[in-house]
Amino acid sequence: MRRRADGKQSDAAGDAAAAARTSAPAAAVGSPQDLLRGMAVGCGALLVLLGAGWLWRSGALSGLLPGGGASGETAAAAAASGGVRVFTPEQLQVEGSGGSGRLLLAILGEVFDVSAGTDFYAEGKGYNCFVGRDGSRAFVTGEFEGEGLTDSIDGLDPSELDGVLHWRGFYRDSDKYHAVGVLAGRYYDSTGARISGVLDVIEEKVATWKAAEAATKEAFPPCNSKWTQAAGSHVWCTSKSGGTERCVHGAATPA
Repeated sequence: MRRRADGKQSDAAGDAAAAARTSAPAAAVGSPQDLLRGMAVGCGALLVLLGAGWLWRSGALSGLLPGGGASGETAAAAAASGGVRVFTPEQLQVEGSGGSGRLLLAILGEVFDVSAGTDFYAEGKGYNCFVGRDGSRAFVTGEFEGEGLTDSIDGLDPSELDGVLHWRGFYRDSDKYHAVGVLAGRYYDSTGARISGVLDVIEEKVATWKAAEAATKEAFPPCNSKWTQAAGSHVWCTSKSGGTERCVHGAATPA
């Protein structure tokens, strides 16, 4: 009885193996429709891989992935500051001095990409001293090296402060240069927020000075002046000197 039972089991296993061998080739070959579907899936996967590779090489993908090196740090810094990239002085120096292919400068803590201005900002050019740092003071003093090349504008008079604000406005309004973030330090904190009592005080001081200048000009509009070697200096006023309508009595008067 045991032998017969074992024999039956052996026969059943042999039948199953034979059936598997008979059906295997058909399953491996499949229908033409299955073959086409497989080719389509393979091509789609290849396109996805190629696209991901291009995004990685271009840097568009690396900043979105955890641990993405410098790009990951950039994305994290931007996210922490509400979408504004916050540079440290060291990052601005390393990334903005031209070695990485970018030329960046800061003025009053705002960082601008000036890579399009290589004729002015590249190594060996006249304004290269400004890249990789905040040299706000030098924009109006002309001290392009040493202690004068600093972000401190302490001690500047209102007209000089107005000059710095003018340069900041130039970069803000430029179609050639672009804002890329802020610099943590004197004017902005590590989150990208303005430090209270710094920029607002400067802007208010300049606004007050400009209002006073306008009032003085309205009360005492400038006159015309002329200097010649033979006659020396002459100052005279007309009804429209300084762009202001007024009454004028008498003839031209030598200064």
